[in-house]
Amino acid sequence: MQERDKEFSGVGSWLALLAILWLYLFWCLIPSWDSEGYYGYGWMVGPASLFFFWRRLEPVRDGKIPSVDGRAGWPPVVGLLAFLVVLIPLRMVEFADSSWRPPLWLHAMLVVGLSHFVIAWKLGWKYSMFFVPATIYALTAVPYPWQIEQLLVRKLTGGVIQIAGELFNLFGRPVTVLGETLESMGTVVEVTEGCSGIRSFQSLLMSALFFGELFRLRWFYRVLLLVIGVAAAVVMNTGRAMTLARIRFDEGEVAFNAAHDNVGFLSFGLSAVVLLIAAKICSERPERRRVLRRTTVKAQAPES
Repeated sequence: MQERDKEFSGVGSWLALLAILWLYLFWCLIPSWDSEGYYGYGWMVGPASLFFFWRRLEPVRDGKIPSVDGRAGWPPVVGLLAFLVVLIPLRMVEFADSSWRPPLWLHAMLVVGLSHFVIAWKLGWKYSMFFVPATIYALTAVPYPWQIEQLLVRKLTGGVIQIAGELFNLFGRPVTVLGETLESMGTVVEVTEGCSGIRSFQSLLMSALFFGELFRLRWFYRVLLLVIGVAAAVVMNTGRAMTLARIRFDEGEVAFNAAHDNVGFLSFGLSAVVLLIAAKICSERPERRRVLRRTTVKAQAPES
């Protein structure tokens, strides 16, 4: 027991250092979470990521995965020094312009690379890969590169407008699509960037990764949750756009402004519930197969 505790304490000092580096990364991302409304969910991602990392350390804490013997301790030290050499000027750039995203992504990639390298050196590459799902979830706190974000905004805005216009006409209400607006009987509703669905789209992708890690789903089911999240974002945001447009057409601008935020919250809440139910169903399927397999073995044992 004492030997195991001593071994864990040696690895634990490095793990504590990595936790500090992750906390510092999240601290550097706070301006993005505050100033850019799309990434307010980062306040949830930070604590949840640390919990997921800690939960995946359970085999080490229980002594099931000992540290790798016969390896020198200097490579992680060299990696840490190289990390600090790059981080210092990088932080100066981040401090000068906290909205510039490439430095934030480079900072995040440095933390990810050092973390997985140290874990691999101390505990083996197989165990280092064990942390990949938690790492992917943690990276959702980093703002998307500007080009990717704008591409998503344009695609979502155009898609939502086109689908909403087609559905309005299908249901018997003549609506004309004019650029990024919907027009009916002289009344025009503009589907702005904030109404494009990008915020709920990003939040739902984060939620899909969160539920996948929370329930420890297989990779297939995690990917399935992402697909469900994308589909829910498109469906719910189209419904949101149609609902708000209908209110604007029939009840006026005052009613439209009063309902705007509530409809958005409702559409995201329904999408999140759909994801939660799907994740719960997926989490039960593997367990049922294992129970069935054990039952079969027990039933065959007396015959042999």
